[in-house]
Amino acid sequence: MNLRLATLQRLLLMAAIALAIVYFGALRPLAERVADQEAPLKQLRQAVSDAMVEAGLPRGTDFQRVEERLISLQGASARFADAERTARPRIELPVEIRARLDEPFQLVEFLNESQRRLEELAALAQASRVTITPGLPRGFPRYQPELARPELLWVQLATVNRVLRTAIRAGVREILEVSVESLPLQDPPELGPLLPGLQPAPRPAPEAWVSLRVHLTTVGNMDALGRLLMALALTPEEVKTAGLAEDLAARPALFLDHFLVRRHQLDAAEQVQLELVVCTVVPQSPP
Repeated sequence: MNLRLATLQRLLLMAAIALAIVYFGALRPLAERVADQEAPLKQLRQAVSDAMVEAGLPRGTDFQRVEERLISLQGASARFADAERTARPRIELPVEIRARLDEPFQLVEFLNESQRRLEELAALAQASRVTITPGLPRGFPRYQPELARPELLWVQLATVNRVLRTAIRAGVREILEVSVESLPLQDPPELGPLLPGLQPAPRPAPEAWVSLRVHLTTVGNMDALGRLLMALALTPEEVKTAGLAEDLAARPALFLDHFLVRRHQLDAAEQVQLELVVCTVVPQSPP
């Protein structure tokens, strides 16, 4: 009996020693490795949770929904890129204007070109029997020393010339007004260091494109005004397909910002007045 008890005690002691060896030799190192690997995972989960909160998603949002949202955004980005590739040929400026944007702005050359364009438009209007308001040149783009990008005056000048030339060739009867939107000015210089504890106001992020708008007021019949609107919004290839005269075609295609048509005179119902704002876009920074 004592022999059996002693044998059982020895077996239990050996089992305890074996378990201790297994624990210290295998299980404990394994647990430590698991704990070491769990720490980065916890940090990653916390980072993901913080990112979801910053993105406006509530904590505990299903990752499947996040993945679906990501796929949707990637699809929208791809469609936007396709639309941009399709639109760029329509809004791309002529080669000579792009060259002007790459050159230092020359004021004298710009003034000479403006005068030449005015004389050509006056001659074209006279030959086409189109009445032009005497003060029309005041609406042409003008130079200011404070302009942030004076080279954009070339784009404005080309756009005004395009709009007026197209209106005359479309067969309007009278051009009452043309004007351009003011160009962005340079940022004012800083007045000096701020008072202690005050932080400068954050500046808004610049837009990727600059919109240059031209306002036109003209009088004519609906056929002439319809030709004008179509010709301004179409590329030369589309103008030909639409059956319009080729001399109405030019680049780039302009955006019709808005327009208003109303009767010009009660005794001449066929003559209507068109107030039109068209827009062309230029990259914020030269490519």
